[in-house]
Amino acid sequence: MSASIPIANIYYLLCYAWNRLEQGKIIDVSQTPTTELADLFALVLCDGIRHLARRGLEQGYEAREEELSGIRGRLDIANSLRRSLFMQGRAHCRYDELSADTGANRILKATLVSLQNADRLDRKLHHKIRVTQKFGR
Repeated sequence: MSASIPIANIYYLLCYAWNRLEQGKIIDVSQTPTTELADLFALVLCDGIRHLARRGLEQGYEAREEELSGIRGRLDIANSLRRSLFMQGRAHCRYDELSADTGANRILKATLVSLQNADRLDRKLHHKIRVTQKFGR
């Protein structure tokens, strides 16, 4: 007979080891029915992303270049003249746009996809991952 360690104990041990005890209070893992680590990771990630989304996901500025009918950001005069855009009432512009599509958010999304493809993931957690993917959009 092999002794199994409750998954909640592993989670609290990791929180303590990484000096993140306050996060142990945010996410309740005591109701996790299995002892699979993939289930623990899925639960913590989904609940953590929901917590982040309520506060607001990380956002960053993304550089864009576009041909517009008005002026936005910096006017690229050389490109506009080369393409004779001014005669058409258009201009080539460069500007920064605020977006939630940052590197950190892409990593979270890729991790959700990887966990969703895990072999022995609990069905309820599989559904929770799908819901979390839609929630973060």
